[in-house]
Amino acid sequence: MEEVNKNIAIIPVINSVSILNINDPLQDRINEVLNSLTRSKIELAFLLKEVHEGRKWKNWGFRTFSSYIESLSHHSHSTYFKYVKIARIIAKSGYNPTGLHDIGFNKLERILSLSPELQKHISNLIEIAKSNPLKVLESNIDIIEKKTHIEKDNKIIFIKFNETLDALWTVAENKTRRIIGASRDVHIPKKVILEACLAEFVQGEDGTL
Repeated sequence: MEEVNKNIAIIPVINSVSILNINDPLQDRINEVLNSLTRSKIELAFLLKEVHEGRKWKNWGFRTFSSYIESLSHHSHSTYFKYVKIARIIAKSGYNPTGLHDIGFNKLERILSLSPELQKHISNLIEIAKSNPLKVLESNIDIIEKKTHIEKDNKIIFIKFNETLDALWTVAENKTRRIIGASRDVHIPKKVILEACLAEFVQGEDGTL
């Protein structure tokens, strides 16, 4: 399992009490039931994933997977499809489903709803979710999203800068060929190009390439 990313800040919740830490048999039972609910939902998600990927519904007399889940009770059509998606993301991340039971399905669902470019942080966020409420998890996700957007913008700027630089260099190279009378099939060292452009600039023709 990956270590928790040290760059992800865990934001403390001030003046709040986590009910998970209350030392009371009744609360222990509540926590047990909540964990059981999460465990059941995760198990259901993987069972539906198996039905979908194995096309098991055909053996049960249904024309499509959609028609099969419409026959199920308790949850909506969209919820069952969401469960299948969650199971796929968990399986793809390589995370052991049994380690997710004490997180709470709402936090787990929030983590697994991340965009594909952010799903590399799933393991780190799961570790944060185990010992922190949803509010702290949301804060960490917000930090990751902002950092990812900044990195993405910087990458775009870097690509555009290189494209501009390449275009300027092409202009300089073509002008140098005209100055020294070289054909397009002749390789001109970068040093020669720079010297030719500098010489023309010093001569004061127009100071541009």
